[in-house]
Amino acid sequence: MITNEYGQVAFDTREVIDSLYQNIDLCRYSLDDKEIQLYNENSKLFGLDELEIPVLPNADVYDYHKTKNENWTMPDHYRNIDIHKYLVERMQELDIMNTSYTNYLAGEIEQWNRLFPNGPEKLWKFLHYFMDVCKENDCVNGVGRGSSVSSLVLYLLGVHYIDPIKYNLHYKEFLR
Repeated sequence: MITNEYGQVAFDTREVIDSLYQNIDLCRYSLDDKEIQLYNENSKLFGLDELEIPVLPNADVYDYHKTKNENWTMPDHYRNIDIHKYLVERMQELDIMNTSYTNYLAGEIEQWNRLFPNGPEKLWKFLHYFMDVCKENDCVNGVGRGSSVSSLVLYLLGVHYIDPIKYNLHYKEFLR
């Protein structure tokens, strides 16, 4: 499998043929015209629908990704949530609403805002949605990995299970 600069995926011949036997629709993934043509030739043998050749985005790679980052795909409930209020509510649920946690959270949010001039809220809303989907579908996620465990925001969103203050970690390890 190969991914181009737009995040589109192309499969090699073996992957395409294997997908035929497993009845996997590669339409939304395939990029290479030659592989799609081969798939279409073989799909007739198995009574499968032919694939359309996808069109590359008509945009500069940077502009394409900037547009995608501004338009996270998620239900309106998550898109419209007051994420800062949600973070405070999570602190209350976890019974960690005290000066050390609120000061840590304020400092971390300030650092996030330096890294994301348009604000990190859309990312946080998506992470909140994503973690809820994982929980609803019994997807296993790890306790935490690397410097991300020093983020109180990610802890409150359920991305990891390490309380950074309890373990004397600092968000600057993550948000450099």
